[in-house]
Order: sequence, then C-alpha cells, then structure tokens
Amino acid sequence: MITLGIAILCVLVFLFESEQMIANFALVSGFDFSEPWRFITSMFLHADFAHLFFNMFALLMFGLYLEKKVGKTMFLLIYLISGVIGGIGFEIFNGPGVVGLGASGAIYGIIGALMVLEPNLRVYIYFVPMPIAVAGVFYALIELVMMGAADNIGHAAHLFGLIGGFAIAKLQQKMKGDDLWS
Repeated sequence: MITLGIAILCVLVFLFESEQMIANFALVSGFDFSEPWRFITSMFLHADFAHLFFNMFALLMFGLYLEKKVGKTMFLLIYLISGVIGGIGFEIFNGPGVVGLGASGAIYGIIGALMVLEPNLRVYIYFVPMPIAVAGVFYALIELVMMGAADNIGHAAHLFGLIGGFAIAKLQQKMKGDDLWS
C-alpha cells in the first residue's frame, strides 16, 4: 500500500530529522523554484511529533480510502501533485525566507479528490457529522480566512493542495468518466 509506505517513510524521516535536513530539504520561500526538489522532499519532513501525528492520522484515514478507490498509481499522482501545488501556494503567499514542511498540502489534496469521488462520504468535524464535500468547503474557508495569520501554519499550502486534489479528480473524471474510480 502506497499510503502506508508514505506514512512509514514520514515516521522514519522524522526519527532521523536534523536541522541540516530541514535546511537542505524543507521549503524556503523565495528559493524553492531554484531548488525544485524541495517541493517533494518537504512533504516528508515534520516540525514536531504533534505535526507528524496529526498528518499521519489524516493520511491513514483518508489516504487508505482514496487509494482503495483509485488504485496505487492514481493515488500517488494525486498525493504528489497536490503536495507540489500546495508548495507552490506556500511559495506564492509567503515572504522570503519562510520555512515550510509537512504532508498537509498533499493530505488536503486527498480530501479534495474525495470531495469529487465520494461527496457524500460522512466525516466528523468537532463531532458533527457531515458529507466530505461540505467539510472540504469548510476547510477551504478556514484556510482562506487564516492565510496571512502569523501562526506557523501553511494555510496557503493547505488551500492550494485541496484545490489541486479537487482539480486532478475533476480532470480525470472528465477525461475518463466515473469508471476510472471503480
């Protein structure tokens, strides 16, 4: 399973993570387009245990479901492309020298794809059940409102990742029809 492999890789990287790794592989706004590998490598770095835990929890919850639905290759494409799109959003909306790391943009991309594929999938936000399509819009609004907040959270990466996953799923659905997802 790709989802489980990504989660294991993130945990292993976190166990050996150092300031030098972050300096060489995290996003650093203003420099990322000259060092494009950072758009991928930053997805495997995490700031602290809580950051890692919540990202891996969300990855396993939503990623396993999406991977089963679309298959390994399509899942990996959605994950990586959404993560890169999230990184581009981070790059665009942050001043020079801001460090960004984590799998959140890619995970939001998974949510965006599920909004297209399974819009009525029931999820819970603060113990309130709702379809994932509604939850995704709720998340997007929160990220939009919070962009620019000085809270060390990559709101632009989240929003752009969500939009990326949504767009990829819509594009694939348009090109191949619903049978792509079965």
